[in-house]
Amino acid sequence: MHQFGDPAAPPLVALHGVQGHGGRFAPLATALGRRVHAPDLAGHGLSPWDPPWTMERYVDDVLTVLADLPPVDLAGHSFGGALAVWTARRDPSRVRSLLLIDPAMGISPEAAGRGADDAVTQPSFATLEEASAWLAAMWPAVPDGVRAAEIDQHLARGDDRRYRFRFRPAAAATVYSELSRESVTPPPSVPTLVLRAPRERVVRRHFLKLCAADGCDVTLVDIDCGHLMLEERPDEVLAEMRTFLSRVGAAPAE
Repeated sequence: MHQFGDPAAPPLVALHGVQGHGGRFAPLATALGRRVHAPDLAGHGLSPWDPPWTMERYVDDVLTVLADLPPVDLAGHSFGGALAVWTARRDPSRVRSLLLIDPAMGISPEAAGRGADDAVTQPSFATLEEASAWLAAMWPAVPDGVRAAEIDQHLARGDDRRYRFRFRPAAAATVYSELSRESVTPPPSVPTLVLRAPRERVVRRHFLKLCAADGCDVTLVDIDCGHLMLEERPDEVLAEMRTFLSRVGAAPAE
């Protein structure tokens, strides 16, 4: 479990995307005045890598984290955004608000298949320099310091002396399959911020139409960037989160 910020501050739980890790959410603590709890999800980072990797298992794991906290603001990026919605649907009493960063809810089977294929062909690197060059090519819009932190926190050397990112390829592939399940919507009682990167087309119109039909309390904000919204445009993302939390009565601690 990654934890950031003042232990006395209001809690915010943050859920990472496929192939990610909880350490990416450190900026939220200071910017939002929160005690951030950011687990490595099963099959990722320093958490156990054993199956099952179903949405139901992940929801159970998140609810275990929430059980030790008062009702929280629940944030998530990509898969983590979808997982946050599924968790709130299971037990809305544990969630004060949802902050969804380009949530990958109900993605197409074609997109899920491509993601799964990419996940099982996990790259490996002979040196840290080789890994850094690869990440720079994959994340061209992400600042150098953020990429360096990713290498430092999320890369491990295996028994074969090669470096790989800390996730189990089979787990990541299975998660992509789970993301192609039919969309669920946030509980109408839970205020929800959806931050969308329109050029990526991860947030599907079908999901937004379902939210409207179900009477969900959704605020949609577009930011012109790639899918890694928090890494590429941290100032804009965090400003929108602060505005939303203030509006829904979950203002940061002074």
